[in-house]
Amino acid sequence: MDDAMADQDPPSSGGDLKDDTLGPNGLVKTSEFIRLIIDALTSPGFNAIATELEKQSRIPLHSPAAKQFLELVKNQEWYKSIDAMKQLQLSDENSVILLLLEQKYLEFLKNEQVPEALNTVREEITPLGLDPRLLHKLASKILKPDPVGEEEDTEVVKKKLQELLPLGVIVPERRLEYLLDDDLDTQRGQCDFHNVQDSDLSLFSYHYCDKRKIPSETLQVLSEHTDEVCS
Repeated sequence: MDDAMADQDPPSSGGDLKDDTLGPNGLVKTSEFIRLIIDALTSPGFNAIATELEKQSRIPLHSPAAKQFLELVKNQEWYKSIDAMKQLQLSDENSVILLLLEQKYLEFLKNEQVPEALNTVREEITPLGLDPRLLHKLASKILKPDPVGEEEDTEVVKKKLQELLPLGVIVPERRLEYLLDDDLDTQRGQCDFHNVQDSDLSLFSYHYCDKRKIPSETLQVLSEHTDEVCS
């Protein structure tokens, strides 16, 4: 393909892809579908193709504000991530701020910076007006710290953020893969005469087992045996 042609913009139907839908019933939002494909390409390492798809479709995996926010969370830059979060214009910021401050607090404890940890609770977490029991639970970690675990894992933090942030701000990782896997599992469960290996399932066709493949003819009758019969 000629380089000049490769650099041309994709043909336009006259509308914005972000407003289009796909599927026979028009239930699939084009923008969501493309974002899921971009994520699906990124997971196995096809980053260049994912970037090209973003360019051609003009639909990014995440908005610039969300991308910056996630990068700061990944780097455990909690102060900066709180500032970046404000660019997302959330209706409920306190839940997200609490999650980020908790990580900052736990990081101080991990580094044995107890005064800084206490100051985080007193000066930053307490003003959020939380349940006193939660504050007590956080403070108790100073006397009985948890082992380094999932609370300090940025991937776990990201999953928790997905539950707190509005739908679509963050694309759940491998979401397309899980959707397809769930669909195949549903097809398998709804197959009344299922009798094949999972390796025979395919995304290229709807799965069903023909009942004619179920053994239905008597080949031999054993009438005088006195013990178990093994095939």
